[in-house]
Amino acid sequence: MKTLKFKEEPSLDQLAGLEINGHAFVKTEVGANTMFNTTIFHIVIPEAFRFVTNLEVLNSQGEFYLVATQALTRSWEYWEMERDQAIHRINFNDDDKTGDKMQIIVDELLRRDLVEWEEI
Repeated sequence: MKTLKFKEEPSLDQLAGLEINGHAFVKTEVGANTMFNTTIFHIVIPEAFRFVTNLEVLNSQGEFYLVATQALTRSWEYWEMERDQAIHRINFNDDDKTGDKMQIIVDELLRRDLVEWEEI
């Protein structure tokens, strides 16, 4: 499995223009509805099936990763950004194909040379 790792701590300016359903990355404030308390930026994705769905830039001991999260009825879950992980999961029963929009963000981050795939 692979994870999508930022090459260095990203800035909000570097994430400019990346959005899903009209929602862009914002700075995560204390008390935001995110899975991780170390999330520095996130997009709340509206109209993604019936659960709270986010893309989160996670700070894990000084290393920064992009993950997809959902607040399911039982608890929060997260998925790596690989197509058979997050993209497939979020596209399940989603006529709006939000997972495909997430793939566009992944592709753009790779094009901007901000991230790289890392084996885990």
